[in-house]
Amino acid sequence: MSSLRIWKYSCPEHSGLQVSCLTGAVRYPIRPYLPALPVADLVAGRGDRSSIAGSRRIEKRMASEQYRVSEEVDLGELFSSLWSQKLLIVGVVLAFSFVAALYAFTREPIYQADLSVVAPSHNDIASLNYGRGEGTGLPLVSVSDVYDLFARCLQSESVRQKVFEQLGLAKNPEVKASPSKNDQYRLFSRSFVIAKSGEGISTRYNISVNHQDPQVAVKWGDVMVNLASAMAKDELIKNVMSDAAMRTTMLSKEIAGKREAARKAREDRLSKLKEALAIAQAISLKKPPIITGSAAELSARINEDLAYMRGSDAIQAEIDNLKKRTSDDPFIWDLRQLEERLEFYRDLKVEGGSLRVYQWDGALTVPDRPVKPRKVLIVLGGIVIGAFFGVMLALVRFFARGKKQRFA
Repeated sequence: MSSLRIWKYSCPEHSGLQVSCLTGAVRYPIRPYLPALPVADLVAGRGDRSSIAGSRRIEKRMASEQYRVSEEVDLGELFSSLWSQKLLIVGVVLAFSFVAALYAFTREPIYQADLSVVAPSHNDIASLNYGRGEGTGLPLVSVSDVYDLFARCLQSESVRQKVFEQLGLAKNPEVKASPSKNDQYRLFSRSFVIAKSGEGISTRYNISVNHQDPQVAVKWGDVMVNLASAMAKDELIKNVMSDAAMRTTMLSKEIAGKREAARKAREDRLSKLKEALAIAQAISLKKPPIITGSAAELSARINEDLAYMRGSDAIQAEIDNLKKRTSDDPFIWDLRQLEERLEFYRDLKVEGGSLRVYQWDGALTVPDRPVKPRKVLIVLGGIVIGAFFGVMLALVRFFARGKKQRFA
């Protein structure tokens, strides 16, 4: 072996030196650094210093190239290793698929009940508009106003709490046991999903309720809609009755004002007649004199400035009549119309039975197919996850085996 030498590049048909190693045949290109030098001389330290230093640089370069090439992965070898571990990969896939199928087919099914509502018609809210409209001082209640109020009630947290309490779900086995009532309410609240589509009176609300029992899901949705409807009706009726009470107060004040004005007008009339009577008595005029001229103009002047011209007898008779009057109502213009409207608003009652704040969009049906679990998707997901972990495990084994071989 003393004659073994490390040769530099010396001919065009050679690009480097081929060295055999445990991991296989690897070709390492060597650039010309030194003239030929026996290995024995290098080991023994013979030769000039420049030759020894150059040889050491070559050895370091060869070691670096060998490490770099050893880290490269041969794709053919990689796929060959994966194919050789196909049973392992298939086994992992089958294991994950079995677990996914076991979960999908043993989990309790969840049913979804869908209930849809739309805006009411004008006839449904007609009872709210009695005594309202032009000339009444009260605006009409529109379909949009009614439906918006119902939608706010439907989506409010207070309605869900009332449903939860009304159904007694805190002690109901239909709701899974939880540490506290608040946790049970959260589970219950998550069962409801309210979706909105459209705008204005064409808005459509879809209430989805999820539960293990399809009949219970329909019951919960129906109770929730009815409670929201009842809450909206109560609010609307209170608003209408409040408007009626306000209108009653305004009409009462208007009637009282007219009566007070009539009383004062009667007192003013008495004062004027008393002065006219004093003048007529002073001039001893008991009967009205015969005066020629325009009848209309003369009559107006006699009633106002020349009232004494009627004579003391006529004036005294009118004074006595005004004093005996017990009510000025017959002499008040449009008083009876005001009293009629006042009685209407006092007796106004809104029948809740004829009032509807929504309409069902379609019939209430009990779902016959569960929406969860989605068995096909769960099994497919198990297969994909199993394939991923199977390949990863095979790759780990491949790289671990290669590392052992390199460091053996």
